[in-house]
Amino acid sequence: MFIADFSFKFKTPMKKQLLLPQIIFFAFIFAFTNPSQAQTYYQVTVLTGTQLLGNTTVTVVGTGGNFGYYNFCTLMPGPYLPGNSSPGNFLFSFSTPVQSLRFTTHGMENLEVNSIEINGAPYMLGPANNLIVCPTCTGTCQDPIGSFVGGNLIGVPGSGGQFTIDNVAGGISSVRFSNNGQQAGTGFSIEFQEGLPVEATNNGPVCWGDTLKLFGSSIPSATYSWSGPNGFSSSQQNPIIPNPNQLDAGDYVLTVNGQYTDTTIVSLLPRPSNPIITFNSPVCLGTTLNLSATSTPAGALFSWIGPNGFTSAISNPSISNVQNIHSGTYTVQAEIGTCKSDSTSVLIEVKEPTSSLLNKTICEGESYNFNGDIKLAAGLYIDTFVNAAGCDSLAKLNLTIRPPLSLTIDYDHDRKFCIGDTVTLTATGATSYFWVYGNMDLSLGDGSAKNVSLINPQNKYTLTGTDTNNCKGSKEVVIEAEPCCDIMTPNAFSPNNDGNNDAFGVSTAGFIREFEMRIYDRLGHIVFVSFNTNNKWDGTINKKPANAGVYYYVIKGKCDFGPDIFLKGDLTLIR
Repeated sequence: MFIADFSFKFKTPMKKQLLLPQIIFFAFIFAFTNPSQAQTYYQVTVLTGTQLLGNTTVTVVGTGGNFGYYNFCTLMPGPYLPGNSSPGNFLFSFSTPVQSLRFTTHGMENLEVNSIEINGAPYMLGPANNLIVCPTCTGTCQDPIGSFVGGNLIGVPGSGGQFTIDNVAGGISSVRFSNNGQQAGTGFSIEFQEGLPVEATNNGPVCWGDTLKLFGSSIPSATYSWSGPNGFSSSQQNPIIPNPNQLDAGDYVLTVNGQYTDTTIVSLLPRPSNPIITFNSPVCLGTTLNLSATSTPAGALFSWIGPNGFTSAISNPSISNVQNIHSGTYTVQAEIGTCKSDSTSVLIEVKEPTSSLLNKTICEGESYNFNGDIKLAAGLYIDTFVNAAGCDSLAKLNLTIRPPLSLTIDYDHDRKFCIGDTVTLTATGATSYFWVYGNMDLSLGDGSAKNVSLINPQNKYTLTGTDTNNCKGSKEVVIEAEPCCDIMTPNAFSPNNDGNNDAFGVSTAGFIREFEMRIYDRLGHIVFVSFNTNNKWDGTINKKPANAGVYYYVIKGKCDFGPDIFLKGDLTLIR
């Protein structure tokens, strides 16, 4: 057996004397009480048998000892005196394991060795046992400081002290204090605390997504076992649960040394999600700005801040008659209990409607598209529209219409025209002109003057004029023409170059198509052929003067808008 010895030596002979407890005894006890222990210490006083202290029954079996006190310096601390005549010990058994023992010893002499067994095994004392060796003893019979050798209590004359044992895994079920009987024995008292000081706490309430921390009371050499919601378990004294959520709330049970338990209730508050901001867009000057914030889970409170000192504690605030001072960043944060989301911001720009005046001049006959409405008449028009910023705006149109062009077409109105004649048309009233013939829009080109052929009984010419403002006007003229296909021929001619009746041909005011004139002699020989009414016979045959006499002619042709032409007759060539 390994013996923890705490022995004391005396410089003067010892005398046994039974004394009554005095105030100094209690001062001694209180002087050596560990202030860090909050639970009650119970002192065992029965010499043999059982004693109920608190909720614990203590059974005491002792040999080689009795009650007694020594009369030197300090009163004996308790009723137990093993080794006063021979080796002895006291065995203390507890109905339920206790968490801590406190021994107060006195009267150890030279050669005395005391030892302790905890739960049947030797226990070695050390600095962790909070040893206190009579630090206040004074006088001629003072108690010298004891010594520790190998964990045993090795006495020096008159020594004594106090120590605790509280670092036993699973608690203390039994303790034996033994003395080797070399001197007059060692007086001691024994006190205990019930159970272990198990306390489970947490840092709650904790927000979802934060860190949940569990705390177990610090017990030397203890083992820890945690269990809790969502399948949680841990063997750490102070476990940490990162990013907890609603499934992690509830009771967490701490078990120390497999036997002593405590429960801490964890409250977890939902952390609201970062708010989502919506607003009516566009936000136009003078309208109402409607803000809205949503967050999950439901039930969050909202805190808004914004330009111009704006604050609000509702989810859907609004600002009526917004002005430019309301432009800027609006920020909102959601809160459930003490749990807050990150802030969300949105930039609001107050946009302005526009008002415009458009002066527009168009030409007579043209139209103007004013916001989809076709305007034909001059005047002031007002309409609303949505501008590029999206704001309802006002538009004004001052529409002016230029007067129509005054076009004229001049030609020889007093002349009688035949089909096929050429007429000169002259235009005025514009800066540029374009001519079209007939209903088939046959282009005749441009120019202020145009020579045209009369090819129909009625000839329509359309003039389009353009002025310096690019305004256009039109004018029509219809010129009537007659076929004029009458043919006149002389019955004689004298080709003597006197300038009078020197050639034979036809005279006509009309336009004869497919004209053909043939002249024959009396023998039926062709002496002249012409295919043009202007080409006449000069009285020669093969460039030689023809003989005077009677000749014959045949004239053919077609007359537009008249009957075909067929004439024949005789003529006389005079020399």
